[in-house]
Amino acid sequence: MTTISSLNTANAFASLYDTSVTKKPTSADDTPAASTTQPSTAVSIGQSVSITPVYALPGIAPVEAAPVWEGATNNAVSLLMAGNFAALSGAQQFQGLGAALLNQIGAGGGDYSQSVLTPGANASPTAVANAQARLHGSASNQITLEVTTTSGTQVEISLDSSSNGLAVSIDVKNGTLSASDRSALNDLSKAFQSAIDGLTSTSNPTLDLSGLEQFDSSAIASIDFHASVPGDGGTQTVDFHVDNQVRKLSTSGPDGAINLTVNTADTMIIGDAQQQQNAITSYLQQFQNEQKRGNGNEALMSMFEGAFAALNSNYNVATPQERSLNAMLSTIPAAGQSLITGLADFSASVVQTKKYSNPYQPGEVDSFSYQVSQTSEVDNSNPLNLSVTQRQNSHLTASFHKALPGPNSTLHLTKNIESQNYDYFQIDDSASSAAQVGYHKGLLVKATLTHSASQSTHKQEYVQGVKTEDTTTPAEQSWSKDFLPLLDTAQLGSRFDTPKSVERAQLTLQAINRLVVLQMDPQAVESTAGRTVQ
Repeated sequence: MTTISSLNTANAFASLYDTSVTKKPTSADDTPAASTTQPSTAVSIGQSVSITPVYALPGIAPVEAAPVWEGATNNAVSLLMAGNFAALSGAQQFQGLGAALLNQIGAGGGDYSQSVLTPGANASPTAVANAQARLHGSASNQITLEVTTTSGTQVEISLDSSSNGLAVSIDVKNGTLSASDRSALNDLSKAFQSAIDGLTSTSNPTLDLSGLEQFDSSAIASIDFHASVPGDGGTQTVDFHVDNQVRKLSTSGPDGAINLTVNTADTMIIGDAQQQQNAITSYLQQFQNEQKRGNGNEALMSMFEGAFAALNSNYNVATPQERSLNAMLSTIPAAGQSLITGLADFSASVVQTKKYSNPYQPGEVDSFSYQVSQTSEVDNSNPLNLSVTQRQNSHLTASFHKALPGPNSTLHLTKNIESQNYDYFQIDDSASSAAQVGYHKGLLVKATLTHSASQSTHKQEYVQGVKTEDTTTPAEQSWSKDFLPLLDTAQLGSRFDTPKSVERAQLTLQAINRLVVLQMDPQAVESTAGRTVQ
């Protein structure tokens, strides 16, 4: 019988692995005597793991070595690692580990490093040590959370996995963790694990980052989340940063790239939760419309929409009580607020990986590129003469092939001219809006809103490789309105302070605010103009 000794792991883990593993000989009398014994080799890795001889009979290949642990295994993280390593593969092995590591810090833990790997038959001690070193930081699946506390202490949590190993680590540097630091880190455990689980889902990967934005700002200064996870067609990378001033996200993968920046520093322009949600809902609907118009990748746009909603939610804004106490100093009065979106300023883009799907016409490309932004200029040097200008812009360029209309028409482009029956579209759309609000000596004196949108659709039709149609269809629409009279009436009505007059004023402000979010379709601009509040 060919046997291999067990490593120094807890008995609870032994049943998870190969049943051919036996206990390490505890004395010379226990050592098997055989003329074919290979030279005995031992190496200490970490503090508690040793590798003992592998014995083989002539003509029989050695049994693959049992999993090797870097350190002591009598802890909850190692137990979870053992189960995941035995039952799962790839990034799926991170299940529960992100939360467990943060919980360990919350319970008083500090620096920590653990790994488990299958080194292969007859692996030398040096090879095992090198494999463990590579596993930390150079594995195919990598996820890292970096947290900087308000006192300057930095905590880095890393999860790494490859085809034959799983590793985790905690590194605390530039200081020590206070009790409040540990509590704040522990509170992030669910959010960190949700981000991991969303990204590593095998059925529907998502960017679930909203929980990481909701941190205790009295204890935590910034959070950085990094990930590199292989998937179908290539590796998906994610870099996310959040602090009290800015939120940034960049991703790249087989389908394309996403970049988002949200500036949360200027809290004056941020509206209440309902106003924010209304703006987000409007934007998400338009993103879906743009995806359909430009034939964009649905999975990539779904990820973009989720990221946009997440980064534009959960702002740290003043409470209603704080707003009322500082209304003239740090907030925009309700009438002026109705003319802006209520969102923090942002810039966002999604760019689809280009594809060349027509070998007969290699110059034709399938592409999708979309940018959208909001910028605000606020002059509050004299609160009584407050002025706000908010601009929104978007730009879509796309090109794609479609099958010719017809019940039996299919798109299957090859070098054969018989396959060259299709429409080729090129899209170029732009939209913009501008809102201007001004006060003089505390009185509203300016309230204007302008929208414009243009579209260009270039269509080329081919039948049997022959161009039978080449048309460009433009569309453009714009409108501008002065809302000062309506807002003056609303403000006057609200001063009567009767339930009916207050309700009427609120309804007017809400109706105006529904017209504010950028409209990217000329028809929508025209429709919005028709809905202008009277």
